Amino acid sequence: GASPFQRPKRGCGGWCKMQFNNFPPGVAATGSPPVAVTYVGAVGSSSDSSVYTFSAEPIGATADNRVIVVTVHGERNGGGTYPITGVTLDGNAMTEVIQDGTTSKPTTAGIYMLAWASGTTAEFIVTWPASQLRCAITVYQLSGAVEPVVYGTPASDAAAAANLSVTLSAQPIGVAFIAANTNEGAGAGLSGDIVEDVAGTVEGMSRAAGHYETTVVEDVTVTETEAYPDDKALCLAAFWSRA
Repeated sequence: GASPFQRPKRGCGGWCKMQFNNFPPGVAATGSPPVAVTYVGAVGSSSDSSVYTFSAEPIGATADNRVIVVTVHGERNGGGTYPITGVTLDGNAMTEVIQDGTTSKPTTAGIYMLAWASGTTAEFIVTWPASQLRCAITVYQLSGAVEPVVYGTPASDAAAAANLSVTLSAQPIGVAFIAANTNEGAGAGLSGDIVEDVAGTVEGMSRAAGHYETTVVEDVTVTETEAYPDDKALCLAAFWSRA
């Protein structure tokens, strides 16, 4: 049957390579990104659970047009499909931008967002349909003169395979986020022109998150380079300003 994931294909890790492309109306061909991104921090848990609570997590300085972006990473044993049920910030549901995952040894990655102007810390709760072995999140802050929005269609890949890629076509001047995950203890990693903000293991799960700020309209491609065909998940999403 159809998978509940948005685009159940393949991926993990990566290099970013760019080329010029057409740009959307109202966005200049070159210049400074209209939104500012700040990596705030990351946290994980190796406890078996279907509900993970990360309390008093920093979310950055307050701002009128602040958007909190969170990458989510999870892993469990056994077969089946176990997509993320939901993510909340201080009890408020975050919007799913994209998620993807494998089914043989369920390994999942996702990207979530919520406009949130107040406070410098928050409680994040990640809920799954069944108990996971591990779960981790990475927190970013986006801010700008006008509230950032998702641009175009996010891309994802997930499979027990190696050397796979996903591409965002004609990424405008703005910020692209990458969430990667693998059940190999040292497998996930991001390198190249992107900024790798976090990489490492939560017990036997290896997760990575990063971002890339574009100053020209270009294609952004992330390619996995791990040699082993471990279960992996990769998500890639772009944000830009309405301004």
